Amino acid sequence: MSAPTRTVDLTRVVAELRRSLPGWLAGRRWYADKQGGGQHPPLAEPVLTDLLHPGDPALVQLVVRAGRRGHEEWYQLLVGVGREAAGAPAGDALIGRVPGPDGPDLLLYEATADPWLMSRLLARLAAGDTDGRVECHRPAGVEVPLGLPARTITAEQSNTSVAFGDRLMLKVLRRLVPGPHPELELLTALERDGEVPSARPLAWMRTTDAFPAGPTTLAVLQEFVPSRGDGWSLATAQAAECVGGDCASVAPLGGFAEESRALGRATARVHTALAR
Repeated sequence: MSAPTRTVDLTRVVAELRRSLPGWLAGRRWYADKQGGGQHPPLAEPVLTDLLHPGDPALVQLVVRAGRRGHEEWYQLLVGVGREAAGAPAGDALIGRVPGPDGPDLLLYEATADPWLMSRLLARLAAGDTDGRVECHRPAGVEVPLGLPARTITAEQSNTSVAFGDRLMLKVLRRLVPGPHPELELLTALERDGEVPSARPLAWMRTTDAFPAGPTTLAVLQEFVPSRGDGWSLATAQAAECVGGDCASVAPLGGFAEESRALGRATARVHTALAR
């Protein structure tokens, strides 16, 4: 898919993002300040920019300070930069456009919507690439499989998750909090304990020490565990079946008792492991 490598003019890209991001961010589910600043337009000021993959399309890492003046927060974006003719996503993924070096405009778009760029990001994570303003790390001895088809998991609300086949899941953190992310710490602790079945952490992205807040987790790659759906919805649906006498697995009014006991046992094992 990638054309011969072209130089990405990050100055032009950042200028267009500064102009177009405030309106685009307001439509994202993971963006908190959807009302903006009333009479004061919201900001979207880039504080970190890094070229993760050159070419056409290119992949740009961006952290912006966004929100109402005086109430800004840091958000992460992965931005694709590519020609429309090369299959760059449009629609809701489209953020803006800049003049191309050879005539046609280059589209700026949400890169998690581009499976090819996500495969490039996976390769960078697998290599443990620490060059640049964004570092990729993986535990010793971990091999990350490549060549898996990427797809965005649309149910996510506060972050964006990308599945690779049925084996890997990359959680792209949107609203950033300085320091290690709790989910990465939790998965690492459970993996180290070895007594609780859990998704294994395979790699992660973070900013360098030069970031204003110090090293900050940007994304976590882990084993993919398919979900049966929302636990509360499953419980209430089974309870309704049992009350109506339509539950095939347990007697009427037996309900969700066994699943509840299993959930309690699993929760206790997690707390015990974390307390060690």
